[in-house]
Amino acid sequence: MTLKKLVFMVCTALLTFMMVACEATTTETEKPNDSEAAVDDSTDTEEANLETELETDLEAEAEADLETELETEQASEDVVDPEPEMDEEGKDVTESTEDLDELTQAFLDYMDFIGQLAPEENRLISMYDSVTGENYVNDELLYNALVEEIIPDYRLFSDELESYMARQSDIRELHEQYIKAVNIQYSAFTLMVAGIENQDYETITEANLNLDEARSILRNWIYEVEDIAELTGVNIY
Repeated sequence: MTLKKLVFMVCTALLTFMMVACEATTTETEKPNDSEAAVDDSTDTEEANLETELETDLEAEAEADLETELETEQASEDVVDPEPEMDEEGKDVTESTEDLDELTQAFLDYMDFIGQLAPEENRLISMYDSVTGENYVNDELLYNALVEEIIPDYRLFSDELESYMARQSDIRELHEQYIKAVNIQYSAFTLMVAGIENQDYETITEANLNLDEARSILRNWIYEVEDIAELTGVNIY
């Protein structure tokens, strides 16, 4: 065998050996690592379990919220407002008490207001009585008393009386009666003056009838004042 042929055979063997080694290396490189595969499988399992647990927790929480909401609605439906206590007339006792308290306070305020005006009215009525009836002397004295003092001062008294604004309905109606009586009485005074000036006895008679009507209304006003005083327990005397 020649040297040239021997070298050729050695090179051919070496090349064959290198090709086999390269294939083996490639095969080893492509072959998955058993440990890494196991880790990947474990991670996927844990993630799946975590998602399942989260879904379960969310479902449980939603069910709990729904159950709580249903219980709350049921509790609201089960609540029954207590029946109000009624008095003998079928009125709510609580409302009746509140109404009575309101009436009492309004009546106290009203009586305080009337008490401030009463002296002036008493003075003017006493002045009129001093020149009429058993105390009548002549038309001149009556006329002068009416024109110079009674009528102008009674007009001021009437204006002051009408300035009062009662908020409670019962007291408002009561006060309207008083105002009506005072206006009729004032009208009677002016008619009396006209009758004296014209020596018209029919006008004087009409004036006296108006005074009687005013006194009747005032009597009824006093009766109602006494009734409210008894109802509220307010002492007016």
